Amino acid sequence: MFEISLAPTLGRVISIDCPLLQVAERARWGDAMLVLAARRLASMILIMFVISVLLFVFFEGDKLNLAMRVLGQYSTMEGRLQWLEDNGYNRPLLVRYFSWLLGFLSGDWKESAQFSTPVFKFLLPRLANTAILGGIVFVITVAI
Repeated sequence: MFEISLAPTLGRVISIDCPLLQVAERARWGDAMLVLAARRLASMILIMFVISVLLFVFFEGDKLNLAMRVLGQYSTMEGRLQWLEDNGYNRPLLVRYFSWLLGFLSGDWKESAQFSTPVFKFLLPRLANTAILGGIVFVITVAI
């Protein structure tokens, strides 16, 4: 039932019970919820992008430290520099990030430099729990 106030100063209200108006009102509410869900999804994607850039810079920004972690603290500087050249770490950081991002999105996760195992095999047990947690967070944020 919809109420229309014709004269707010007089306090008169006319009530209209029309199923077509109810359907139209529900459709507008449904569209608003879709827009809200799309906005929340877009903000989640933007947040994930920003976090991936920050983590990439944090872990890959110091190339020499990465080479030392892989080769060991007693490795020579020449050995570290050669390892960086052999593994493509001398390319600009932005080029390396987008190369990593495209590889990640296409499923080519390569091999962990530190653990010498395929990254997908290393992360596979943890991805299911992460997906469940992400789904729960998405449902909660859309509901709020």
